[in-house]
Amino acid sequence: MATQDEFVWLELKPQQNFKDDDDNQILKITKSASEFAFFVLKKDDAMRIIIRARASEKDLFRTLRGLTVSEAKIPDFESMVTRYLVQKNKTSLVPLLDPARLEKSDMYQKMWNREHDSIMACFVCKATEKCRSEINSKITSLEAFRDSHKGRLPSKKKAELAAAIKKQDGNYGYYNCCIVFGMEYAGSQQDRAAVKEPLDKIDNLIGIVSSNRFKDRIARKRAKFSYEDKTFLQRIFEIFHPIKTINPLTFVPEKLRSKSMVLTANELAYFISLPEEYDIQTVNFEMGPNPTFMHGKTEDIDKTDLDVQKTDEEPPDDRED
Repeated sequence: MATQDEFVWLELKPQQNFKDDDDNQILKITKSASEFAFFVLKKDDAMRIIIRARASEKDLFRTLRGLTVSEAKIPDFESMVTRYLVQKNKTSLVPLLDPARLEKSDMYQKMWNREHDSIMACFVCKATEKCRSEINSKITSLEAFRDSHKGRLPSKKKAELAAAIKKQDGNYGYYNCCIVFGMEYAGSQQDRAAVKEPLDKIDNLIGIVSSNRFKDRIARKRAKFSYEDKTFLQRIFEIFHPIKTINPLTFVPEKLRSKSMVLTANELAYFISLPEEYDIQTVNFEMGPNPTFMHGKTEDIDKTDLDVQKTDEEPPDDRED
């Protein structure tokens, strides 16, 4: 298991002219990084992009154009009520989106428009060989079944074969991911009645992010962030308990399970896209060396108390009444 000392924390600060509209630079990182965690935090009326990377791979993130990369303090995650995503079906091969097509979720706008402070975290572990072996094995097994039944497959198995074939990705690779959404909460997480409201808000955020594209393919489960390492008894308890405990300092989704979020590079990029030009213009990011303006509600100048006075350098107004 990874230890806290093996990771560094970085903040990606977009410069004012940054845009990633026609590309997704994060794909360059997913090709090379073995594991990392990508955090988008909306807190105190500002948006931050935080990366937890292996110390040996931190320089990969310095290759992204238009971003200032600096070491960051570990954010406080323990005050969050959280949910994580799993596949609804019994296999993680079903694509969430078209694996060959690059799409972006507009995550920043959707989080920025929420009333409460929130977080999206994506823990990523590259697992290309394991996933490819699983997919190829599934295809081989189903094709053998079809051949032994005179070319016929039951509808369920036919759907599984179609999904497995569509999930094949020869361009980049496969990633075992744990995607977590959270919302700030003041109080005890043992208070079920009080926790219900932020959980409902998280469900609403997840629903908006998925935009009905793959709602039928994912389920949401309770999670909690904790910095404490789990004991053996806690691990056993978690098997039978509905709440998954995640240590954001060290967690890596190494084990492939039947409902793991196995994503192709393009599917992963849907969740961890970098800001686009419109995001930079409308969201208050923690910025790089070229600072942006502060975003907020604007008013017409004649509705403000601003007193505009002429300076000595201004030419006189020679217009006649």
